Amino acid sequence: MTFVKLENCKNCRFLPPFGQLPCLKSLWIKGLASVESVDAKFYGECSLPFPVLEDLKFEDMQNWKEWLPCKRDEEIQDFSCMEKLSVLSCPKLKGWLPKNVDSLSELYIVECEELVVSIANYKHVHKLCINGCKRVVHRSGVKFELLEDIELSSIPEFILKIDGFIRGLTNIQRLRITGCEELTCLWENKDTWLQCRISNIIGGNISHSPSHFIQELRALKSLVLTGCSNLIFFPEAGWPPCLEYVKMESLKDAGELESCLEGLEITECASLTSLSGKGGRLPRAFKYLLISDCEQLESIIETFHEDTCLEDLRIEKCANLKSLPEGLCHLSTLRKLLILECGSLVSFSRGGLPSNLIDLDIFICDKLEALPKGMDNLSSLQTLTLGYCGGLASILEEGFPPNLINLQIVNPKSCKPLSEWGLHHLDRLTSLIELDISGVDPDLVSFPPKEVLLPKSLIKLHIGEFPNLKRLSSSFQSLTSLESLSICYCPKVASIIPEQEDHLPLSLTQLRIYGGCPLLTKKYQPGKGRHWPKEIAHIPYVYVGYFKDEARADRCQQHMPMEFISHTPPSPSN
Repeated sequence: MTFVKLENCKNCRFLPPFGQLPCLKSLWIKGLASVESVDAKFYGECSLPFPVLEDLKFEDMQNWKEWLPCKRDEEIQDFSCMEKLSVLSCPKLKGWLPKNVDSLSELYIVECEELVVSIANYKHVHKLCINGCKRVVHRSGVKFELLEDIELSSIPEFILKIDGFIRGLTNIQRLRITGCEELTCLWENKDTWLQCRISNIIGGNISHSPSHFIQELRALKSLVLTGCSNLIFFPEAGWPPCLEYVKMESLKDAGELESCLEGLEITECASLTSLSGKGGRLPRAFKYLLISDCEQLESIIETFHEDTCLEDLRIEKCANLKSLPEGLCHLSTLRKLLILECGSLVSFSRGGLPSNLIDLDIFICDKLEALPKGMDNLSSLQTLTLGYCGGLASILEEGFPPNLINLQIVNPKSCKPLSEWGLHHLDRLTSLIELDISGVDPDLVSFPPKEVLLPKSLIKLHIGEFPNLKRLSSSFQSLTSLESLSICYCPKVASIIPEQEDHLPLSLTQLRIYGGCPLLTKKYQPGKGRHWPKEIAHIPYVYVGYFKDEARADRCQQHMPMEFISHTPPSPSN
């Protein structure tokens, strides 16, 4: 027998002598609610228990309180071949765990609220995950030369001697610390991590700044720090040289950025006011930057330099950010720029946007007064999304980027007529495939108006939030490539058929009528509308209902005959 799984034996009070099974390699024990102690009986009557056991897991042992060692020669290891140990959801367990298991490669301790873990007992592990235990303890002089991956989460107390702990992480590549509110700086906790000042520990031979220690993590590639709202210190001396990815949430200070760092996410850093590197620049290797929910952020960096390799920049929910850095036009490698819910943003920097930008999304920036100059020259731009930007005086009077594929203009909150929003240039966009235009002109009666010609390349069109719209114009018949049409919140539209026509474009394969169109819903609702077969019977897919219900209705269709699906679209009640 090589594998045993004992699960949900609610009345079992004592574990069988599994240690006597000479070929057992994997043992999983789960949900034994009556077991309170694992003692010598677990090991059995043999000189070497568990001789080949590699994987041992205890899970959901709600009343387990103690794990006693095997009573015999202490020089003989209890688990001589064990490579992986998992103790999960054992809330009452305290005291002893197997120690000095030199073969152990992976250790997982999760949701053991009373357990104190001495990590010095596991100096040969490659991966260490401790989540939701009472305390983590480390004694000096123990190195973790094989440790590559650490995760510490939701731990109320740390007792670590910084000198031995950090110096021992010679090969650490991934470090993740989450929900550890006790931490007040990255490598020093003034209350419990250190019993004396750093200078006393290192004898004054090295800089007194704790930032020296993070530099010793020469192999570190990924650093994740979240839910540590008291963490305020980051290294002034720089980051580890191999660092590629950093994610930070709920911290107070980001410090200096350098090295070969490629990606950085900063979220929920309420006191962060600026992000800058040495000399006011980002690391040259930077490719991805996300800054989110930083309420006090006033500036990202002073200026972007030409040698910055940033490809993806996302700024979300930074209410105090008023402008973007100078030199944005110099970011020749930037492909995506997203700005979301930056309520104080007024303008872009001088020089406009980089010529190689592919995707530009700007949403809910109420004070933004104008888009950058020269948008009509962005020949690489394929996707442009503008939504809920109430401060815009106009939309691209100079013209649109010539090679757009996807264009969305949603609720600019302007009272100007649609014809004055620069949309008369749309017919020049010969590559435009998808158009979403909503809430642009509250007085519009016919769509599109005479001044606006839609490009014949359109495949997908969505229109919405036109409170006075009554009809579709005859120019719809020129859209010979149109396959998908969606309409929502157009309460006065009574017919889907364009004026002076008797049917929609024959290329149409999908029609969606969403909420807020009571006249259309009444006319085309399956089983109720009189004109369903005649006007739109040639369209294979028709949906009438609310957007959120469409996916559920589609799943219902999978059980219907095909001819029924084609001519009877699902209703929200199905």
